[in-house]
Amino acid sequence: MSKGVSTVVAFMGALALSASPTSAETQNISTVAVEQRSSILARNAKQLCSVIFVVGRTPEEAMAIGDVVRWERLLSWWDWSEIDIRVDMEGKRVTLGSYPAPPRTAVFHGGQGCSMLPVGEDKVFFKPVEVRPNLTPADQTQWPMGDLTDYGQVRGIDKTAVSAVLDAAFTDNDPERGERGWVVLHDGIIAGERYPPGYDRNTRNLSFSEGKSLEATLVGILVGDGHLRVDDPAPIKQWKAPDARSQITIRNLMNMASGLDCNNFPLTHPLHFTPENHHSIGYNDGVNSFQASVAPHLRFVPGSVNRYRNCDLLAIGKIIRETVEREYDVEYLAFPQRYLLDRIGVRSAVLEPDPYGNLLLNGHDYLTTRDWARFGLLYLQDGVFNGERILPTGWVDFVSTPSAANPGYGAFFWLATQEHNLPQDAYWASGAEGNQTMIIPSYGLVVAKNAWSPTKDAHNLVAKIVDAVVKTQSDCKNSGWRRYGFDSEILCETYVAQRGELK
Repeated sequence: MSKGVSTVVAFMGALALSASPTSAETQNISTVAVEQRSSILARNAKQLCSVIFVVGRTPEEAMAIGDVVRWERLLSWWDWSEIDIRVDMEGKRVTLGSYPAPPRTAVFHGGQGCSMLPVGEDKVFFKPVEVRPNLTPADQTQWPMGDLTDYGQVRGIDKTAVSAVLDAAFTDNDPERGERGWVVLHDGIIAGERYPPGYDRNTRNLSFSEGKSLEATLVGILVGDGHLRVDDPAPIKQWKAPDARSQITIRNLMNMASGLDCNNFPLTHPLHFTPENHHSIGYNDGVNSFQASVAPHLRFVPGSVNRYRNCDLLAIGKIIRETVEREYDVEYLAFPQRYLLDRIGVRSAVLEPDPYGNLLLNGHDYLTTRDWARFGLLYLQDGVFNGERILPTGWVDFVSTPSAANPGYGAFFWLATQEHNLPQDAYWASGAEGNQTMIIPSYGLVVAKNAWSPTKDAHNLVAKIVDAVVKTQSDCKNSGWRRYGFDSEILCETYVAQRGELK
C-alpha cells in the first residue's frame, strides 16, 4: 500500500529511486507510531535534499554516501529500499513516502539551502533571500580572503611531520565512514591540507553543531555593535517577569546552562521523533523552531547546571533574529554573510532555516573545510581578520573561558581540560560525526576537519601536529632550523624569542 502514496507526491520529471514494497514494512509499522514515522520521513527528505541541491551530488550519488545511508545503521526498521523516494530536479524538492505516514517534502530555495515542510504544505512560510558574497573570485585572491596560497611561506612548523599526520588520518580512509577534509594553519598560513577522492577544498560539508560557534560569533558582532550585553536577561518576551525564566541571561544560554526543562531523548527512544524531544527541534519536523525552543519551563537555577540542549542555542537564535530585524537594515537571512562571512573570505556557506525562516545553526550548516579554517583564524587572531576588528575586544576570552557549570565548555565552544592530550588553551567548535575546528593560540595553530563518523582519535592526531611546532631555541640548533622552514639558525632563534618558548 505504501506505493499508493507515490501517486500523491509524483512530480513532472521526477526521478523515482524506490523499490516495490515488501511485507517487512507492513510487519514493522505496528511498532512505530505514524507521527514518529512522519517526522523521520521529513528529516530524511531534508537530508537527501541538501546532499543533492546543496552539496551537489546526483540522486544516485546521494543515495550512496554516508549522509543518507547512515539511517539504516541507526534505525533497525528503516530500509531505503522500502521508502518511496521522489526527487524533482526541476522543482528542486524531495518527497519521501512510507505508509501509513503522510508523504513528507523538503524544498530547496537557493542560498538558504533546503527546509523540511510541515505535513500537507508545499512551500516555506518566508521569502527566500538571494545572498551572494561581496567578494572577489577566490582563485584571484590571496589566502585567507581567497584561495591563492604560497606554501613556501610556512615557518615555525615541520611540514613533513604535519604531512605524516595527514597520511595517518587518511590511511585506509573511507570518506563515508571517515575523514572528508583537513586544513592545518600555522600563524595563519596553510601548513597542510588533505582530502579524499570525491572531496576537495570546494566541497560543502554538513558540519552539524559547529554552527553553534558560528552563532556565538554572530552574538559577538551584536555585542560589539552595542545591541546586546551577555549578562543582561535574555530579551525574550515570553520570559518577562514574573515568569521564572526572566532570570536567564544571554551568558546562561551560551554556556548551555539556561536551566530550561528541555528533553534530549536518544535516537532509539520512543519519544525521540516527537515534539517532546526538545533537543531535536528543527531536526525532526517542519516546526517554528524558535517558538518551540522558548516554550519549556524552568527546571534548574540558571547558570547552575550544564545541559547540552539545542533549545538554548535556538533561543539565542531568536534573540539574534529579533535584534537584526530591529537594529539593522540588512535582511536577517543575509546578516551572517554580510556581517561575518564576507569579512573573513567565506563564499560558499549555506545556512539552512526551518520553514519559518529561522536559521538552524544547531546543525543545518554547510561549509568547506577551508572556510572553517578561516573561521578558526578569526579566533586565533583575537577577533581580527584582514586587518579589521570583527569581534569586540575580550570576546575571544569570553567564549573560551570555562563556564561556572562545566570546566570543559565555554560559550558555544568546547574547551581543553586535563583529560585531553592538548595545550590547555585549546578550544574548538564541534559538530556531530567528527567535525571540528580547533584553535590553539599558544602554538599559533588552527586545525579544521570535516568528517563523517570517523574511527580515528582526532585529538591524538592534533597532538602530533602540536608536536611539529618549534618550541625552544634549542630546536633550532644543529641544522634543526631547516625542519621548521627557516633560512638560518638565527632566524629560527629570533622567531622563538619573539613568540616565547613553549613547553
